Amino acid sequence: MRSYFPVLSMVLLAGCVASSSSSLSTTRSGEASQVTVSPEVARTSAWLDDMDRGSQEIGPGQLEVEDLRGAPQFLELASLAVDVETAGPMARYEVEHVFHNPSEELLEGTFRFPLPAGSVVTGLAMEIDGQLMDGEILERDRARKIYEEIVDSMRDPALLEWEAGQTFKLRVFPIEPGERKRVVMRYMAPLLPDDDAESGFSVAIPTAAPAMQTSIPSLTVSVDGREVLARQDHAARENLSVALGPSSVPAFVEEPHAGQRYLAARLDLDWAAVPEPSASVGRRRTVIVVDSSRSALESWALAREAVATVLDGLDPADEFMLVAADLDTRVFGDGFLRNEAGARAAALAFLAEIDPDGASDLGAVIAHVGEALASPSDADLDQVVYVGDGTPTWGTTDRQALVERAKAALGGAPLYAVSVGKRESRDTLEALTGITGGRTVRPQSGAQVQAFASFLDRAPEVRRVATVELELPGVEELRAPVSTTWFEGERPVVLFRVGEDQPLPREVVVRGRADGQPFEQVIALGRPELLAGVRQQWAARELAATSDKAAAIALSVEHSVLSKHTAMLVLESEEAYERYDIERRNGPAAPGDPEVSGRNLDADGGSPYLGPGDLQPGDPEVHIPAPRDAQSVEVVFPFGETKAARWEHELGQWTVRFLVDDDTQPGIYEVLVRVTHADGRVEILNLEYTIDVEAPQLRLELKVRDDGAFDVFARQVLTDADAARERVEGRRGGEEASTLDAKRVELIMPDGQTLTLRRGVAV
Repeated sequence: MRSYFPVLSMVLLAGCVASSSSSLSTTRSGEASQVTVSPEVARTSAWLDDMDRGSQEIGPGQLEVEDLRGAPQFLELASLAVDVETAGPMARYEVEHVFHNPSEELLEGTFRFPLPAGSVVTGLAMEIDGQLMDGEILERDRARKIYEEIVDSMRDPALLEWEAGQTFKLRVFPIEPGERKRVVMRYMAPLLPDDDAESGFSVAIPTAAPAMQTSIPSLTVSVDGREVLARQDHAARENLSVALGPSSVPAFVEEPHAGQRYLAARLDLDWAAVPEPSASVGRRRTVIVVDSSRSALESWALAREAVATVLDGLDPADEFMLVAADLDTRVFGDGFLRNEAGARAAALAFLAEIDPDGASDLGAVIAHVGEALASPSDADLDQVVYVGDGTPTWGTTDRQALVERAKAALGGAPLYAVSVGKRESRDTLEALTGITGGRTVRPQSGAQVQAFASFLDRAPEVRRVATVELELPGVEELRAPVSTTWFEGERPVVLFRVGEDQPLPREVVVRGRADGQPFEQVIALGRPELLAGVRQQWAARELAATSDKAAAIALSVEHSVLSKHTAMLVLESEEAYERYDIERRNGPAAPGDPEVSGRNLDADGGSPYLGPGDLQPGDPEVHIPAPRDAQSVEVVFPFGETKAARWEHELGQWTVRFLVDDDTQPGIYEVLVRVTHADGRVEILNLEYTIDVEAPQLRLELKVRDDGAFDVFARQVLTDADAARERVEGRRGGEEASTLDAKRVELIMPDGQTLTLRRGVAV
């Protein structure tokens, strides 16, 4: 039996979306060519075009503070220095930010840094008392404990943690009046495919910062030791890219570490030897699945735009089925519909009426789609398009189990994923699309969605190798790309390690299927070039593959790669590291985490509390007891985000929705509520809410009917967590819980049949 329980998940908007880019040309060695800034030129690859170019959700870090009225604002970025060094298939970035506090107030801020997909955080430093202190990676709970102890003693720590998706956050305190605060972010990111560059690749320069300011007073950019740009008052409306010069080295190796050598190899297949697809495609059946769970709230507009664009890209003779999926699977209309204007408009209206909510049962929707595709059809091609973050929170959540289900259920139909949302599970989506012969893309704008629709139209004609398997003689610890389908033009990277005394492999054998036929190709690696950073690239790929928390922590600490289970702690001095017995791996110290503090200015001896009527079980939504005519109601959460509540007419209350990080520990948390009344009076309250991440305890009973059939009853048992929520209602221990966080109860019978229980009142 699976039972639902409310895990509240944080998703914070942060970072800048780059919908376009400019390019600068340079070479990797020798004299740099003349630097020119020009509009982006469309690439000539058969299918890559604009889907990857500029699609990264990147930008410089942002330092958010509150003004005297408590309103959030960004400190000015006084200067930005970006130093990039290519590291084989990736590039090492050191991005130095200098922020200026022009006020006469001592400020506390939250620094957020959005990274490109596939990035690896390797370090962070913050200036403390004129000295740049580098951080150390620790197990997350230990780092938080030390951080909180130091904050209580009024010293200056910082704590960098993963926040959501590709965004990391850091608390910055104190920011003195008139002070310039320096923060340095270090990370590795994949090179960008770029057919206009001699090497076929470029590096992205994070300079787009529209939420902060329109220009950056001072900007410098260096690539591989050469300054390629030095500019005053740079317009911060778009990111830049720097084209890389030619390089013939396909493989890279790092100096031995702990008896192991780490290698990275970029595989250039001979695509001319890969058979072209032979089947012609006329009419298509397309199933479009849209994630409508609670995590889709903040990306719902882009998700709906993606659906509209995909439908517009289909031929009028094609058929489509639109499925909205959360805990339940809702199908628009009656099965497959002809792709006519009226049907498209009605389908989009159907989506517009949906308010994303609940959990995501990815396994159930895969099974549902499989059943739909099993129906008879005269279409030449079946295909599936998924739009969402790919994060399952209900039912089957194991990645490999979902992959096996997709392989069995979809009957050969390729699955393409449009990854949207801050909480994307990119690896899960790539595994699912790869096993079915499809691909995952992450658009950040309407133009990139249009590029995906164009690709989808011609995808059946593109060469591809599916069910890819790799063999490296003498190598067991191999980390291949998650996706097992490679499309023409892709140059995938494999990472592996061998014992220090073992010979390095000289070739890779690629096996798979192309156009339904067995395929094999041998790729020579040649002599690898010595390069730093390969070990961290391998560790990042290993972290993505492991679900073992202890193993992930050990990998993160050993190889200095930040993970979801670790944090990077910055202390104010070397003595502080010694005091807390923290081994120094990176020289001086590291990063920071937001935290909310405040006083109940109207406290009269009581302690306000958000009870079960205010914090909905299984539904991360807070109801604030404020008058309807209030000018505004703002809620500051303990994870550092401020959200504006809105008046709900049906409920007669102010309501704010929020998501909580998956790793949030159960317990009582405090929010600061700022109510601005109609007369301008500001009231500040401290309210508490409880997070219960334990599954509800249910007691099952079987009763025999007179006709010999059975009735099954599931009653929720009142636990300590339930009692804490219900205490405000005057209930006593031992009574059955009335605030049920079991939203759905299913029984899996011995014969495999799944029974869903109806909710009712016991008599």
